[in-house]
Amino acid sequence: MEIDVFVGNRNNVLQRYRECLSHICVPFAVIVDADDVLVCVNTIVKMLEFEGSTDYAMAVGLPYGGAPSGLSREIIDRMLDDNASPNGWGASVHSYSQATKTVVCEELPPGVENLRISLDYPEDLDFLRYLFAQLGNPEDVSLRGAVEYIMQNKIELEKYFPALFDGTIASRATEHLQAEINAWEN
Repeated sequence: MEIDVFVGNRNNVLQRYRECLSHICVPFAVIVDADDVLVCVNTIVKMLEFEGSTDYAMAVGLPYGGAPSGLSREIIDRMLDDNASPNGWGASVHSYSQATKTVVCEELPPGVENLRISLDYPEDLDFLRYLFAQLGNPEDVSLRGAVEYIMQNKIELEKYFPALFDGTIASRATEHLQAEINAWEN
């Protein structure tokens, strides 16, 4: 099996997105960050249906670390032309969007958007290793299965992985992102 790989600008996420979209000749792409190891495939499929009718597609009803974004080449160009923060683009994308569409994930129970399942910090890796060990083969683990396991075992998981529910790691990530945006703007 052949898999095409693209390596772009390692210091500027937006520039890397633009380079990749140009390389594969597409005007719109659904972005799934590498640190988001569990995503809803149906959400991605729905976002792809927006190609040509939107420049930004956002997902709601998904945990932090499980929500992809749909971006057009045009919105990426607008953000880069305006010198928007290359890595903190998510905080400002709404101000650049001329047509935003929202995909609501209906496969997950309400309230899961407060969960944090990203892979940004060592604590995240500890949790994901534990989760995958409990759920079996990594190729068989879905976002829905992971969320169901988390919700069914919330009391036990809160003891060992409190940041999964209390937002402390998410707050740290937000603070880091804001510092990065501030540094970029100055």
